[in-house]
Amino acid sequence: MARAGGSSGRAASEAALVAAIERREARFFLLHGADDSEVDRIARRLMASALGEGGERVDLTSADVKADPARVGDEAAALSLFGGHRAIRLTIGREDISDVIEALLDQPGADNPVIASAGNLNAANRVLKLAQSHAAARVLLCAPPGAEQVAADVVAYGKARGLLIRRGDAQRIAELVANDRSLARLEVDKYALYLDAEPDRPVPLTGETIDRVGAAREEDDVNRLASLALAGKHAEAAADLAEARANGAADIAIVRALLRRVQQTARAAGNGGRGFWGDRDLAGATLDRWAPKPLADLNRRLLLLEDGLMHGAAAVTLEREVARIARPGYGR
Repeated sequence: MARAGGSSGRAASEAALVAAIERREARFFLLHGADDSEVDRIARRLMASALGEGGERVDLTSADVKADPARVGDEAAALSLFGGHRAIRLTIGREDISDVIEALLDQPGADNPVIASAGNLNAANRVLKLAQSHAAARVLLCAPPGAEQVAADVVAYGKARGLLIRRGDAQRIAELVANDRSLARLEVDKYALYLDAEPDRPVPLTGETIDRVGAAREEDDVNRLASLALAGKHAEAAADLAEARANGAADIAIVRALLRRVQQTARAAGNGGRGFWGDRDLAGATLDRWAPKPLADLNRRLLLLEDGLMHGAAAVTLEREVARIARPGYGR
């Protein structure tokens, strides 16, 4: 569930953020909250609106900005090399970059929009307070959706893909993907492909098809794969990747599982190791293995890989990226 944040009332909805991008009414857009899937989806929608056809995308992390405070302002003021629109995608971790954001908001000519995402930010967070109070900023809080919301989305999206999904089956799909809307849509895509469904010749989705093709095992596979890769378990990660593929896991679902684990690792590292789910030994190995800069670099690489997979233009294969992540000595 996405809702406005802040006292200025400048971001009433996701639609309001898209309108502000298109009308060039703001230059800094902050998406935050516990619903990583929704943050990611809205960020991709805002980037698409900002860039249009053939625009130039720049990916930065808060670690990049901390190391080079002038860079985000320079990128926001730069002209596109290709003559089109330009936009910056900023992933905020534990680094305090509030001074940089404050300067960006007041910088003349820094008109290329910056779409920033973060995890849960408390009311005292300086970047959040700046974004809530400045006329050139917009804020959206993405709280985890309830099962009913995800189920309703599954029914609506299924209809658009040519599937007739009963409410009970939609609720089951939502449960299978732990109320992750992006993964729920990937599930619907998988069922539509399996049943050869099209909007002009809709096909009912049955419980038998969900049993045959569903995501319960796939979700376990991709989460374990992400944990193994970041913990440096090279051989086990390679074996789990092959198993996940054999069970029908989509590359985009695997990349998003890796992104979730990277972002969770960054948050846990800044929080004394608290809040890390999963196998304790793997969690400990992961926290011991990753320094902030390589972790930020990996986050950026995975975002680029995700974008490439979404547009059919991935620069590296998923196998190569998983091998790189899990190889001995990587992370420092």
